[in-house]
Amino acid sequence: MLEAEQDIGYRDFQRKHIPGCDDIIGVRAPVVKRIAKLIIKDDWRTTLDSMDSMTSVEERMVVGNVIMNAPMPLDERISRIRGFIPHIDNWAVCDGFVYKPKNNERDEYWHILVDYINCGTEYGMRFAAVGMMQYMDDRLQEIFDLLGSARHDGYYLKMGVAWALSMCFAKHPEETMSFLRQDCPLDQWTYRKTLTKIVESYQVDDDTKAVIKEMRRSK
Repeated sequence: MLEAEQDIGYRDFQRKHIPGCDDIIGVRAPVVKRIAKLIIKDDWRTTLDSMDSMTSVEERMVVGNVIMNAPMPLDERISRIRGFIPHIDNWAVCDGFVYKPKNNERDEYWHILVDYINCGTEYGMRFAAVGMMQYMDDRLQEIFDLLGSARHDGYYLKMGVAWALSMCFAKHPEETMSFLRQDCPLDQWTYRKTLTKIVESYQVDDDTKAVIKEMRRSK
């Protein structure tokens, strides 16, 4: 199904934006989601169980989408999430692998994010950082503590932390500014990239951006 939807021009475009991945077919995201929905309407468990070997970025996207959207108990979903995370090898698969827990699942699902934020693998940690953005309204200080303690040299983990903190700033500017100003535990690169992401945000006003730019220029 994926190969039938191949777009060579899009494949070449994606190869430039997802470095290190030579197994890109070239299928646009809406098509990937459509295929995932077709699988969910059918015998999705059999499909997932038969896809231990995923030979393309798009296959991994489809599998990740099915895991996060098919109807299943939370304990099964968490088990499948843990089994899938080692297959994440780029930011595009990672950032599409997000589950929005129901209200009665939020506490339990939070714990898997806590488990992975210091798991030691670049994309396992990015998965956690991206997932934490759903908890900005009720676990903001915990997010600061966990993202501040995350340590990995991987570029995509650091970018994920910066992105998550910039989103925290857009929604909770005073609290996030306090985190960034008072003995911030982030390494210098991630700190400066966080400030850059805030400046790039359309949700932050110009006066605040001027303050952030001054923070970025200072030692």
